[in-house]
Amino acid sequence: MNSFLDFKNAQQKPQTPIGGTTEDLGTWKPPPLGVIKVNWNASMNASNGKPGFGIVAREHQGRVLAYKKLSKSSFLDPLLAEAQGVLYVVDLIIELGYSLTILKGDSHLIIKGLMQDQPRWDEVGMILSNTMKILFYLDSWNATFVKRNGNVYAHLLAKAILSLHKGLVDLVVNPDTLQPVTPI
Repeated sequence: MNSFLDFKNAQQKPQTPIGGTTEDLGTWKPPPLGVIKVNWNASMNASNGKPGFGIVAREHQGRVLAYKKLSKSSFLDPLLAEAQGVLYVVDLIIELGYSLTILKGDSHLIIKGLMQDQPRWDEVGMILSNTMKILFYLDSWNATFVKRNGNVYAHLLAKAILSLHKGLVDLVVNPDTLQPVTPI
């Protein structure tokens, strides 16, 4: 029950932006040249507790480089699903070979957990710790909060995958935009 209250509180507007700036009007804004912006969202099916995840990576002109939607049959906690979603994001970033990245999500607690060096000793904290270990390998990264209307595409991907009854992963990559992968 406490996790649900954390999740609900995290969706409320913060007094000041956490770990960067919010996108003022809630609309998507392009990243600087050479930087990839990755939006993610986790949605929950209230009847069965199944989460759906939507991830979309774009470049400075707004062109979609890749998107991924996936569902799992295991999580019941919304905040835990958001944490797992950002871990899926960094796994995708590494897989595609991007090293300059801005992460955008609509969970204040997850963004705060990534940007502040204060460990959490629960399941969410363990996932964020794993995420941070992977982010260490990037040349540069930042995570900032985005309002739902600036995260629409990722949200729609997460909702769309929930309509399927089985766990599924759907990854679409524009092959013209892949970066050469260098070993870590």
